[in-house]
Amino acid sequence: MDFNWDVEQQTFRSTVRVFLAANLPTDWESLAHGPGSEVQSTFSMKFCAELAKAGLLVPHWPKRWGGRDADPWTSFILAEEMWEAGEPRGGQYMNVNWIGPTRLQALLSELGGRGGQASAVAQHCFASVFGS
Repeated sequence: MDFNWDVEQQTFRSTVRVFLAANLPTDWESLAHGPGSEVQSTFSMKFCAELAKAGLLVPHWPKRWGGRDADPWTSFILAEEMWEAGEPRGGQYMNVNWIGPTRLQALLSELGGRGGQASAVAQHCFASVFGS
């Protein structure tokens, strides 16, 4: 059994690292005081919108809802890289991994059955859960 990441997985990890290098402020570590801080929450909304534009917010979701139909390992790699970077998604990691899949049924009804883009789903979930 081969426990190494395959080429596609290594490429995805590199893509996430390049994205983080380009989108995290140089003073990120001084700003990141945990997912509950006001600075973190404000930043995460903008950051997650950029993740969505890059196709990195919900790669494990179906394409019709803004994902990539990616396998669970892709989601695992994304989580590892975000954690190592100080979890710049803030509370959004809960939204897209735990709350979002549960809320999709209601959201799809609200959207008239149309699949929403990942950033719209994330904003809806954030507002629903955190009241922003």
